[in-house]
Amino acid sequence: MPAPTFEQRSALMRQLWDRMDFDPGQKAACMAKARKVLAGKTQYLKVQAETGVPWFWVGIAHMMEGDCDFTTHLHNGDSLKRRTVQVPAGRPPTGTPPFDWYVSAIDAVTMPGKRYQSIVNWSLERCLYQWEAYNGFGYVRTDNFTPYLWARTNINDGTGKYVADGRYDPGANADGQCGAAAILKCLMEIDESVKFGIRAPRPVEATGGAIVGGTTAAVSAAKSAGYDWTTIGAAAALVVLLCVVGLIAYKATRK
Repeated sequence: MPAPTFEQRSALMRQLWDRMDFDPGQKAACMAKARKVLAGKTQYLKVQAETGVPWFWVGIAHMMEGDCDFTTHLHNGDSLKRRTVQVPAGRPPTGTPPFDWYVSAIDAVTMPGKRYQSIVNWSLERCLYQWEAYNGFGYVRTDNFTPYLWARTNINDGTGKYVADGRYDPGANADGQCGAAAILKCLMEIDESVKFGIRAPRPVEATGGAIVGGTTAAVSAAKSAGYDWTTIGAAAALVVLLCVVGLIAYKATRK
């Protein structure tokens, strides 16, 4: 069964969010998680600056995978003392352990199969979808909405969970887990910088999880000069078009 696309899940994500509420007495636990994410904001902003992935998305993913412990891989919570063992295993593929958290985090969001740096519009629905994708779409095949997003809310009843990769137990409970959506709702209450929508383009290219800089200096200079992103994007497209035309003309003269 192929993974559902964002277009297929987007409307559902919005519907669930709009009717989500905390289970009785559970908001305080989710707020504690949100404050822990906020405490690591400086580190998460560094990942945002490099990849364009919103700091709060990175932070909540870090909470879900490793309880915001900066000695663990963002990929899955494994120790930074070695490459990841759990899925995805063997990350980062280059470098020597122990890994720096920032280096590993960049790999986690840019590795093959992720490429989150290419996402331009980080809408609310997109954030929810990417958290679900990050954990896996196994719950789509069940009668339950994933606790990875909805634990401690009225969207998930607290039972039914994947207790291991590929092994679903309909009787298992969430074991105190707070869902990413619940944490996000709390985080929005305590930090006004949590915003959704179009992100500034990041002129980087990812190859096997390694970020390679492009025309960062030129884009930064244009932005500092007061040009908006629409103008910068149009200018970049024109440059590409001229290069293609020039290449065609050059090849024609070589015949």
